Amino acid sequence: MADRIKKVIAGVASFFTGEKLVIGKERIISILPHRGRMLLLDEIVITDNKVMGRFEITEEVCQGHKFNNQLVFRGVDIIEMAAQVLGIWLAQHPESEGKIAFFRRLLGEVKFFGMVVPSDVLMIEIPVSKESEKAGEDYMGSPRIEISGRPDRLIEKAVAENIIARVDKKLKASIAGIELSIVRIIPKIELS
Repeated sequence: MADRIKKVIAGVASFFTGEKLVIGKERIISILPHRGRMLLLDEIVITDNKVMGRFEITEEVCQGHKFNNQLVFRGVDIIEMAAQVLGIWLAQHPESEGKIAFFRRLLGEVKFFGMVVPSDVLMIEIPVSKESEKAGEDYMGSPRIEISGRPDRLIEKAVAENIIARVDKKLKASIAGIELSIVRIIPKIELS
């Protein structure tokens, strides 16, 4: 537990000191519930101005999806990958302790600009602003954590906007925004 707290503090501090935080596959697996074909991240790099997720596309993750007889990475998986990147960013914040996030909805348009195929290394980039850490829902930056709703039913959410997906320097998709809902984990109660 103390190790997790140190990592969270180090992650948040990196936003303000200009350092970068590199999160490898083992750490990603310890944060996300996704496994096998649904784990769409190999590495995350968090800097003071962006969160970047990297994933090497394999034939396995493209199985069952062909275009002109060429295996291709599904567009919906690009959106899911962006949600996973946002989930890892969220896990670096102390507010996420004891909570779980899940994909809630797209915000605005998604545009695709080309195919992503096996052996491509897909990068998802989410811009970060220090103001998004401070201003909450009044700030339209990306990503951010918001609390909204009626006082009796507050909903926490993580929002990211202006997301891009690229292979090398070639833009493959742009996502206007995504939203994750954040819920508190309720401990199991043993019935006797």
